[in-house]
Amino acid sequence: MNWDDVAERLYDACVVAIESFAAAHGGERFYGFALDVNADYGEVLLCFNTAADLKTTRAKHYPDWSDDEVAQRLRWSVGDWRYHAFNLGEPYAAAWSRAWQQTQENIADAILDEEDREEDPAEAMLITAAVVAVQLESNQAFDAVPREPGFRALAIGHEDFIEAAWQRMDAVRAELKRQ
Repeated sequence: MNWDDVAERLYDACVVAIESFAAAHGGERFYGFALDVNADYGEVLLCFNTAADLKTTRAKHYPDWSDDEVAQRLRWSVGDWRYHAFNLGEPYAAAWSRAWQQTQENIADAILDEEDREEDPAEAMLITAAVVAVQLESNQAFDAVPREPGFRALAIGHEDFIEAAWQRMDAVRAELKRQ
């Protein structure tokens, strides 16, 4: 698997989806963006959330949680975000499928093919997603998105603990700075 090609395809697909999303959601301010990655299947779910939506989720599902619990456990619980997997819904799904479906299938096939692997393709997929998240930030892909101060992007695997995902992001940032 050529992970540089995967990163390029993922980056390009994300830019198109983010630009389309921003055009439809200009009245909202977002604190975070996430690539929610099901690495075993090459599936990437694009996600945004706002502070107002976080507050609503807390009130509805976690009213007894302290501010610290919300900050530590809920703020980056991307499955609870209002715009979780927006790229799979209309009006974004067709463009996403055209841009990503074949690559997703290739990744899933590589995961299933266990012969002569020199690397763990699932981990390589997570690292690739982290590289793309950093590139999206550094290349101003979020400029069209109204953002809160401190806006951050994250790549996280379905099975990841948030701390592991942030550590992977930090490692990727450090590696990209060295290059």
